[in-house]
Amino acid sequence: MSSFKDKITKQVEIINNTISNDDERIVVLNCIQDMIQDFTTHVVQLSEHQNEIDEKLSNVYDILTNIENSIGDDNEDLYGTCPYCGEEVPLVLKDGEFADMECPNCHNIIEMELVYDDDDCKQDGCGKCCGGACNFEDDSIDQNKNCKKKKK
Repeated sequence: MSSFKDKITKQVEIINNTISNDDERIVVLNCIQDMIQDFTTHVVQLSEHQNEIDEKLSNVYDILTNIENSIGDDNEDLYGTCPYCGEEVPLVLKDGEFADMECPNCHNIIEMELVYDDDDCKQDGCGKCCGGACNFEDDSIDQNKNCKKKKK
């Protein structure tokens, strides 16, 4: 910060030495002094606001860490429903995200990011790729024949 102060002091000296009329020099230097004071006030205010933001972000980080730890400690209590057979399965948490897993009942691989993705849905003979979100209900059609997900 002292280099900034040194630069300002040097610039004020140049202005002081350049203006020959004393009245003009006093007016200009007073204006510069006012501008520097205003600038300093704003920098201090910005610094105070930044400190407030840093404190709030720290609080948010602490809350998120507590939530992650809580989920990590209790992940054996988290269950979902297999989109293929409806079996309740324990969800596996790895690195803060739910990992793909094999259903213990039907042995299909449950891809967590695709569980409710209906882009692959085959409404004309739903393969349950959308987790049944399309509400396809025709018991006369093999619902897994068009499924893009591979069975194990």
